[in-house]
Amino acid sequence: MNNNFKLVALTAALLALPAHAAVIQVEPGEVARSVNGKCSLLEAVDNAENLNGTDVSGGDCAAGDSGADVIELSANATYTLTGPVSFPQTALPWIRSTVTIDGSGSIIERDLAASAFRLFVVNPGGHLEIRDATLRNGSLTSGHAGATIWNHGQLTLNDVVIDNSRNTLGPGGSIHNTGQAVLEGVVIENSESRHSGGAIHNDGSLTLRESTIRNTHSQAAGGALVNRGTLTLERSLIEGSSSTGAGGGLDNGGSGSTALRNSTLSGNTSDGLGGGVFVRGGTLDATQVTVAYNAGTQAPSHENAGQGSGIYRLGIGTINLNNTLLAEQVDGNNCGGPMTHQATVADDASCTVSASTGPLITALADNGGRTPTHALADLSAAIDAGNNALVGGLATDQRGTGFARILGTQVDVGAYEFGDTDGIDPSGEDSVPNPSGGGFGDGNGDGIPDKRQNHVASFGTAVGEEVATIAISGETSPLANVSSQPVPGDAPPNVTFPYGLFSFTITNVAPGATKQVTLYVPFNAEINGYWKKNTSGDWANIATGITRVGNKTRIVFPLTEGGPYDFDADSTTITDPGGPGVLSTAPTATAPIPTLPQWAAIILSMMLAAAALTGIHFRHGR
Repeated sequence: MNNNFKLVALTAALLALPAHAAVIQVEPGEVARSVNGKCSLLEAVDNAENLNGTDVSGGDCAAGDSGADVIELSANATYTLTGPVSFPQTALPWIRSTVTIDGSGSIIERDLAASAFRLFVVNPGGHLEIRDATLRNGSLTSGHAGATIWNHGQLTLNDVVIDNSRNTLGPGGSIHNTGQAVLEGVVIENSESRHSGGAIHNDGSLTLRESTIRNTHSQAAGGALVNRGTLTLERSLIEGSSSTGAGGGLDNGGSGSTALRNSTLSGNTSDGLGGGVFVRGGTLDATQVTVAYNAGTQAPSHENAGQGSGIYRLGIGTINLNNTLLAEQVDGNNCGGPMTHQATVADDASCTVSASTGPLITALADNGGRTPTHALADLSAAIDAGNNALVGGLATDQRGTGFARILGTQVDVGAYEFGDTDGIDPSGEDSVPNPSGGGFGDGNGDGIPDKRQNHVASFGTAVGEEVATIAISGETSPLANVSSQPVPGDAPPNVTFPYGLFSFTITNVAPGATKQVTLYVPFNAEINGYWKKNTSGDWANIATGITRVGNKTRIVFPLTEGGPYDFDADSTTITDPGGPGVLSTAPTATAPIPTLPQWAAIILSMMLAAAALTGIHFRHGR
């Protein structure tokens, strides 16, 4: 998780606490009531829940307060609980007051060798906040709800991971909520319920923001989530979850009301209907949502087999889709059952909208922000296809701060807003000549406008007032911080740079991966290399190919993340200042041609030398 986000969240949480809140510090790894002079997690909760404000730990822990209390865990410690202390099957005392647990990167877990029990129960009237912690190995076998947390009061989770939770009989593989719950920056993974809601069963009010639910399973409905209350999913991802019943990602029913905003449901599977979403009642409103790569594998003999692998409505309830993108469902079509559409883009006609041709999205990837997203393909029909009036006040796309919801004049459809991240004004890219000489805006001649591609940039040179184009192999590594630079003062000997240098950053590069860079400049037959400094500061020609393409010279060179020509400190980017150059060979030094007076002096010297030799020979002859 982002360290800046942690600092801001921690500061905000501390400022929000009452001035009289008690702080109870817990020793690393201590969990039991033992009166050993070391404050344990169990003793800290005892003191926090003692509303008399007195110590009940035998002196091990600081006393709690009659109001709010903060329990501070030791940084990066592991607290392994070995048995329940509260009914039913609960490891810690019920939370009846206001308690904040500051995890500082610690783990609270059930011992895998212990009997089954959950970790927390929040009583009506109680308020539990947990931040910066991992909750692991919750387990229930009694038919009760929520194998990690059962919330009847108020629950706030910030920057929390819930992992490996199992509920073999009841609802909610990790959380059952009947109260009010807000989860921000939370990851729930590897969670399972044999009832409903592989990760969460919600009967109350639940908000997930910038959170991920992945690889969870329900042996009934709702592989990730079952909602029978009020659910808001913002800038979040449900990925790779599955259900034996309906709704591989989400099941909404009863009088449940679900609002999906700037979120993605991807790669979820249902053995019934609705691989991504199943609505059996209530209302589901989706705004700026991407539903992709889901599968509803209803038996072929069923009358509705193959319908609604993305979203399915069972004849009751209401579904409203606004600026929503449906594509690449794995088994079956996008939509099943009647639903309302406004500015929907889909790759088949099952949603009662015309099918869009060509690729709409790219694979799920880290494209920035706290959750993975499906970026839009370069020529996606979803680009600029939305209705601005339906955005509903959303300032960003799913990725959050730094990623505006509307770029240009028209919003895109889906959770991701396509934007040219290279930092070059799109109007400037429109002015680059095509290599064929027949038009502008396509500097590398691939048939796609440069301004529509994150991995291609065209920009003015610092020398010569020309336009250059840079293209990176693969759409998954966008360009950033593209700029032109003047000729450096320490240029290599006998090398001139007719267009100056270029600087750019290749992002989203795997450690050790190599990217091929192709540079296009106006045709110059003398260019014979691409010079760049290595990590030792020495210039080298790294070009592997130089050819003429129409009215341009094309230079190809490789750059490897972490290699000898990558000197940034980021293991996922390559920053490259370098430029195409002309290496000239210095002429061989030759002696100057003598002038006429010099020739006369030379001849006279030769004659005198000859006369001297003759005189010597005559004397010797005598």
